[in-house]
Amino acid sequence: MEGGGGKESIELSDETVFDTNQGVRGETAAKKERVLVVDDEEPVREMVGRVIELMGHEVITANNGKQALELLRSAPFTILVADIKMPEMDGVELTRAARSEFPDLQIICMTGHAGSYSYTDVVSHGASDYITKPFSIDEMKAKLNRVIREKTLINDLRQKSLELERANQELTRLDQLKSTFISSVSHELRTPLTVIKEFIALMLEGHVGALSEDQREYLGIAQKNILRLTNL
Repeated sequence: MEGGGGKESIELSDETVFDTNQGVRGETAAKKERVLVVDDEEPVREMVGRVIELMGHEVITANNGKQALELLRSAPFTILVADIKMPEMDGVELTRAARSEFPDLQIICMTGHAGSYSYTDVVSHGASDYITKPFSIDEMKAKLNRVIREKTLINDLRQKSLELERANQELTRLDQLKSTFISSVSHELRTPLTVIKEFIALMLEGHVGALSEDQREYLGIAQKNILRLTNL
């Protein structure tokens, strides 16, 4: 513990400091996430894990990148929080491998001020966000909430896209049914209309006797409408 100035903190390492005056209270998450926390320093794993648990999420921890990758392959996770500087497999290598195998995974990288990777390096390899050590509890909570919102938004958009695709498929199906119906009705109409058209033609040619001007006019109108119907 450190005193002075009335502000108390827990120093986990030379790089990481959590402000205990911000004490995390238990929170009820809208949806429980499954989070994998990876750091080779046990105090960091424990504190970050505790913050996430108090936010209402499930936490599993790993002490290196290789172990983390094995855990990711053995069970589903929604969020990965990984330190950059680790032995065997560093955080960027882990991020690259995890993003390749688990494209929907949200990834937060923890970096030091003097790290060998920049923000651009981390994000270009697939990280969703990053947080720089030392960081406070509120900063970690904010990062977690941001990637959770992003994940929720992506899932919502994906669901809306699926619903839109289903609606388009249904419209296509209905349009095909309409075309089939019109084609069927048109076919059924053509046979009697053809017979009627031929009879009208015979009448107009005088084969059934002389016609008055009114009769010719009415038959002409009927003939035009029959031609229109047969062209549907």
